[in-house]
Amino acid sequence: VNGILRGILPFKKWRENIFKLEVGKNYDLHEIKRKLVEFGYKNVSVVSKSGEFSVRGSIIDYFPINSLDPVRLDFFDDELDTIKTFDVNTQLSKLRIKEAKIFPIVELFYDDEVKNKIVDNLNGLKATASELEYNLLCKDILRIDERNELDVVYNYANLFSELESIIDYPNDNKIYLVNEDKIEGITLEIEKETNQYYDDLASVVLRQFSC
Repeated sequence: VNGILRGILPFKKWRENIFKLEVGKNYDLHEIKRKLVEFGYKNVSVVSKSGEFSVRGSIIDYFPINSLDPVRLDFFDDELDTIKTFDVNTQLSKLRIKEAKIFPIVELFYDDEVKNKIVDNLNGLKATASELEYNLLCKDILRIDERNELDVVYNYANLFSELESIIDYPNDNKIYLVNEDKIEGITLEIEKETNQYYDDLASVVLRQFSC
């Protein structure tokens, strides 16, 4: 229910951002790393669970949320030489495949353009902020800029050009089980959390980001 009530990016934008990789084609390794970070993957030394990625020279490992095994991309210069799944425990290769896809793992992923828009808005509030507000703004700017604690971006969802609900996503076999009491309770909980956040930022943020 929580996922239905919170806004997410339109399905079209989500689909357009799926990053497809094929053996034999050339790619910019820095662009792949940038996409993984943008999509919510965490950069680690060794991939051990879903939502992580690592880079070691010409090898990029990542663990998609829609796969039982992580994926290893092995490059020769800019050419993608091999794609293999591997065992997360032994780190040994398992299955050689011809293509792979990188899917976003967060609902509100954002590119640098959107990130800069949010950061610029928050920086604009500093001039009239109290010490408490200033510190909170600085923390949020750092989290958004470095894409840490990505849930904080929900506090600024109104800066995204367009949002949908998960029920807007295409599905030929939709079944909705509605519990009105539970929906009402979660709605009130979300409102309480949001209001508490804006209370902490006080009037300067309330004027800019009213619910």
